[in-house]
Formats: sequence, C-alpha cells, structure tokens
Amino acid sequence: MSPKIGAHRPGVTASLFIAFTFIGLFSAQAAAPWHCQLLEGTTILNDCPVCDRLSIPVNLRGSFDLVLETSNPVNATYSLTNIQWQTADWPAGGYRLEGYGQWIVGGEVAVRQEMTLQITLYSAEGVTNKIFTNMSASVTRQFPMLQIDLAQTNESLVEYFSLSLRAAPIRELWFSTSHGLTPGIWQDPTNHVSSSDILSMEGRIVKTGQSLFSRLGIMPMIPDLGLDALDIGPGAEVFYSIKDEVFSETLGPLHPGDLLSSQGRVAKRNKDLTAAFGFKDPAPDLGLDAIQLRSNEELWFSVTTNAISPTAGDIGPGDLLSTTGVVIKTNRDLLRHFQPDKPNFDYGLAALYVWPHGEIWFATENGFLDNLLGPIPKGTLLSDQGYIVYRNLELVRAFQPLEDLADFGLDAVFVVTDVTPPPPETRFSEILPATDSHPISLRWTGNAKVFQVEAAEYIPGPFLPVSPGLIDFEWADSTAAKVQCYYRVRSW
Repeated sequence: MSPKIGAHRPGVTASLFIAFTFIGLFSAQAAAPWHCQLLEGTTILNDCPVCDRLSIPVNLRGSFDLVLETSNPVNATYSLTNIQWQTADWPAGGYRLEGYGQWIVGGEVAVRQEMTLQITLYSAEGVTNKIFTNMSASVTRQFPMLQIDLAQTNESLVEYFSLSLRAAPIRELWFSTSHGLTPGIWQDPTNHVSSSDILSMEGRIVKTGQSLFSRLGIMPMIPDLGLDALDIGPGAEVFYSIKDEVFSETLGPLHPGDLLSSQGRVAKRNKDLTAAFGFKDPAPDLGLDAIQLRSNEELWFSVTTNAISPTAGDIGPGDLLSTTGVVIKTNRDLLRHFQPDKPNFDYGLAALYVWPHGEIWFATENGFLDNLLGPIPKGTLLSDQGYIVYRNLELVRAFQPLEDLADFGLDAVFVVTDVTPPPPETRFSEILPATDSHPISLRWTGNAKVFQVEAAEYIPGPFLPVSPGLIDFEWADSTAAKVQCYYRVRSW
C-alpha cells in the first residue's frame, strides 16, 4: 500500500508515518531574521597611533542576521546575530570576527543610527574581545541597506581597530556571466560553466542553461544559447532572453529580443514589449538586455539598439524602459551619483535588479572610468545610489575560475532576499520514502519564486537548511535522519 500524506490545514502539521520512520511535513512560512551579506567597501583597519607604520584597510566579507527587536513611530531597534566575517587570507593570516550587536535607526527630526558590536577577533596574535561603536550618527544609505563606520572603544596606544560596514539583506545572489568559465573547485570534464547557466555567488550552478532551454522545442538541442535578461516570476517560472537567433519546432523563430519562459513559451515578443512606445508596423526588434517583472503586468526592461519612439523620443540601450511606454530612468539617471569620464555616453544596461524600496542594482554593457572610484569594468555590479556593490571577480570568486580574466562580464542578476513580502503558502504534495538506493524525495506546490527545504529531528527545531535555494518543486534529501525527520519549505 503506498503511503499518503495526511490532511493539511494552514498552520497545521501534515504528517506521515512510514514503517518506523515518522516524517513531519508542514509548510507555514517560519518567522526568520533577515540574512545579510557584506558588500564592497567593508573593511577592517588595524592602526597603531604611536607606531611609524602604514596602516591599510583590509577587505572583510561574510554575513550576519538582522532581527527586529522593537519599533515605534520614532525608532527601530535591531539585533545583529551570527556575525561571521573574515579577510580573504584567513586562516593563513588576517582576521576572523564573530559576535553580536545592536543597531538603532530612526530619529524625530533627522534619521540617525547607533550601533554597538561585541566582537571576538581572531588573528595570528591570538584571540581578543573588542567593542565597536559608530563614529557618526548620520545615515547615508536608505534602509534596508546599511553603511556605518565604527571604532574600537577600548583602544590602546599600540593597537586600534576600526570597521567600515557596508551590507544588504541578501540571502543569495544569482547571476550569469558574458563568458563561460572553468571552475577550479570541480574536476574535468564536469567543471565547465557556460554563459547560459544561472550561477550563485556561493559557488554553485542554480540552473543550467540546458535545463532552461529544454522545453523550447529546439532540435537538435543547442547547449549554450547565451542568457541575457533574467527574472524569476511566481511559481518559480524563469523569464529570460537569449543572445542568438534560433528556430523552435514548436514556437517558430526565436529572437534575442523575445522574452522566453522556462515553461517553454514565448512570454512576450519584442514588439509586445515596445508596443506602448508607438512604433508603426512592422515594429523594429530592439533586442532585450535586462528585465524585471513589476506589479499589474508591467515589465521594466532595456534594449540593445538605439531608436526614436514616436511617443517617448530617443531611446538608448542604457535606458530603463517600461511596457507602459515611459522611460523609467535614462542611462544618465542611473549613473547620476557616479562621475563617468564621458557623462553623455550611453554605457548600456546589461543586468538589472530593483529593490522593493526603489534602489536599482545594475551592470553596464560598457565599462567606464569614474573620476572618483577609478576604472569600473562592464561586469561590475553597481547601485544607482552611487556605490559599487560587488566587483566582477568577487561574484565568481567562489568558483575559483582557472581562466586569467579580469572580468567575466555580467548579463543578469537576481537577489534572493528576506525583504520581499512573504509569498502564498507552499504545500508539500508528495513524499517518496528512502530506499537502499534512493534518498527521501520531497515534492511541493506553491506560487513563490524560490524555495528551500529545511529539516529538524524534532518539531520545535532547530530547523536547518538541507537544500540550497531552488527554482524547482522537488528535492531529494540524502542527509535525512534515520529515526525521524521533520521538514518544512521556506519560500521567497
């Protein structure tokens, strides 16, 4: 007799008894802290006030969790937990930081911030405890982005640490590169990453291009069509564009300007994207370089070709457009807080992610020289607020690419973040018990964009991730406990 999942009501655990293994299944979205990642510009500085030596800031990378503790009309108080930061040369040298802290942001007249960190600092000299507080109360990045400079309060004459923190609520950052790469973390012949693959900054392939294209009806299958625009919609449907013309046995000709779907359909032809701009038939195919789904069926996108719209005027490859027929931001608007050496040049718009509070992360199609920040190659992830989010080599650093390239390019970006509103409930639909040759297999349904399976030995938890972030509806868990295991699916 095949096992069946018990009746499920919202907020109630659906459970399944198989032989002597009790598998708990429930789908309610657990309250969780915001997981944050450190960004470009986060550094630690070890200074010596009485020493005649040059002190140079060293880059810090890592993560922490941000938890809202209290809030009122004036202030919000957050705790920083699970601080795990380190320099690139750790443990051979450099530093590792662990600890916790408190962040208060708000103010009756002007927005102000206060932060105190209790840090355990590991270095070649040993282990010490440090307390850091903010140097200035001014707020320079819009919440939920964080920028703050802190100094050690218990300073000494020979050792004085300071921190510059730059962070964003990132659970995972996914992207595609313009060039394929050969990861040094994997063995030949399976260690090739194509420009069609969706990659994670954690050093894994989220989705291969071949799996994205598998339902397009292309015969024979072309393994690398190039992945250009990218966004993920409800039900984990991936929307994207390709770089080359190709013929589909089921859909007909597919063009680089078309918006395609992982479900094997043409979501929008290029002429549909630009219809509101008043082009006369036959409408020109302007290409498609970046995309983001908005509410009420609106899409924001960029094109690859200059054009003159009868309704909006000049349109350039670096402009952010809307399917409603308006220019959301020109290329100059996106770069307004930068200082490019050619301010009137259109640098293109190759990748795009818009945060719920309106901040835009993007990459340009062409690199430029910034009069303040220096060279900014085309694969650099930027913010329209005027700062560098990540340099290209840091995006691919976890893959340890064997190619000696300064820049692999950046054609698409997507952020998995706890800031987005909780999606509709996700429900388990099937479970296949483990056998001697197969692990437990879980399947679910839901309208979220991203899923992650968590497990615990007992209902109170703690629940820990057993899968990475997924844009799929199934997962085989080879780590399941032998006696009992409870599952839940988080979703974004």
